[in-house]
Amino acid sequence: MELNYPDYFYKYLPKTTQFFDSPALRVTQREALNDPFEQSPSDEKFFNELTTEEFHSLKSPFRDNNKYSKSLIQKFISTKNSQPSTTEFEHGTICFSETYDNLLMWSHYGSEHQGFVVAIDPHHFLKKQKSEELPSGLKIRRVMYRESRPTKQSFGYHDYFFGRSHKILSTKSTHWSYEQEWRIQNFTNENLLIAKDEKNQIKIDPYNKKIQLYEIPKKNIKLIIIGARCPISKMAALRASLSKSEDWDHVHLKLAVADPLDFRLRFLNMKIEDLPEIPDA
Repeated sequence: MELNYPDYFYKYLPKTTQFFDSPALRVTQREALNDPFEQSPSDEKFFNELTTEEFHSLKSPFRDNNKYSKSLIQKFISTKNSQPSTTEFEHGTICFSETYDNLLMWSHYGSEHQGFVVAIDPHHFLKKQKSEELPSGLKIRRVMYRESRPTKQSFGYHDYFFGRSHKILSTKSTHWSYEQEWRIQNFTNENLLIAKDEKNQIKIDPYNKKIQLYEIPKKNIKLIIIGARCPISKMAALRASLSKSEDWDHVHLKLAVADPLDFRLRFLNMKIEDLPEIPDA
């Protein structure tokens, strides 16, 4: 099925300007995504193996403080014992949005409107998309939102490539529908970078996963939106980063501002030279 790709994939960024020095986005492992249901189908086997005590404990109303099952607690805690990260490739996802003006997205992923949004040309990914000529290429998926979790069942060759696996990897709860998400997956054959700290040690996140990065060519970043509450110091740092290279000369800049009447953002066109400069020491 042919997807109607948006004009741009929008990425909400925090208020740090490190991205603009060396544009790269994290390929986030499933365990490190912020949704505990991420890429996890319903588990009927687990449910069917519950004892009567465990079942009543799991299904007890929120205000019921009496039903208790130590064995069920231990079952859930044991699933949290993740293994340390390695330097080997791990499958992951880059998440984008169709929208650049969602107030919740700015709050959750854009440092509470202090960060940035970048617009990336989707053709950068489309030319690497899985096809007959490129069987191990990238998978571009539009997230579907639904009330129930997808089921995990045995399926055939056709379902693997066109059906159920797609649903499991790109289905989320309707609670997340405001994100209007697209995702890029299957980076197996891409040369990912491994983030390192100032001591040249591999960066590990709180989930014991390494930070693996996918480089984005500057020419494919068409627009930078500055958050409505972006600090002057970060605007100045952005100017310094963009001024270092002629590779940014093509990019358009917009400044988000709060609409004086409605609960919405407006966007002012601006140029690099409109940004404040870092004061001399």
